[in-house]
Amino acid sequence: MRTTVARFILVLALLSAAPIAQAQTIDPAFRADIEKLMNVTGAASLGAQMASMVSDSMLKQLQAKRPDVPQRMIDIVQEVLKSEFTNAMDSMMPELIALYAKHLTHDDVKGMLAFYDTPVGRKAVAVMPILAREGGAIGRAWGQANLPRIGETLQKRLQAEGLK
Repeated sequence: MRTTVARFILVLALLSAAPIAQAQTIDPAFRADIEKLMNVTGAASLGAQMASMVSDSMLKQLQAKRPDVPQRMIDIVQEVLKSEFTNAMDSMMPELIALYAKHLTHDDVKGMLAFYDTPVGRKAVAVMPILAREGGAIGRAWGQANLPRIGETLQKRLQAEGLK
C-alpha cells in the first residue's frame, strides 16, 4: 500500500508544477505494463478524481458565501474542472510514463501488477481514493486551524531576524 500512497503523492506533486521528467525511449512492453499499472491503480484517471475534489471544495466555499448561486453555475464549474483536469492528465501521460520508467524497473512494475491482482491489492486500489479524500479533509482542517498560528510565528521570527 505504501507504493500506492507514494504514487498518489507523486502524481499530486506533478499536478502542482513539479519539474517534468525527461523524455526517454522506453521498451514498448515496459510502456504497456506501466500504462496497465497506472490504469489498475487509478493513476490514469487521477485527473477526474482531482477535478471532483477541487470542484467540491470550491463549490462548498462558494455556496457558503453565496447560497443564491444557481445550480447551473455549479454544474458548469464541475464540467469545466473535470474536463480541464482530465485533459491535463492526458497531456502529461508521456512524462508520467517516463517518470515511472525512471524510478521503477520492468520487474518492479510486473511485481506491482501481480500485487494489485491479489485481493489485498484490489482492496488497496478501492480504498486509496477514499483515504486520499478523507485524508485531504483532515489536512484542510489542520491547515485552517494552524496556518494563522504558523503565519504569526513565521512573521515574528522574520522580524526578529530583521527581515520583512
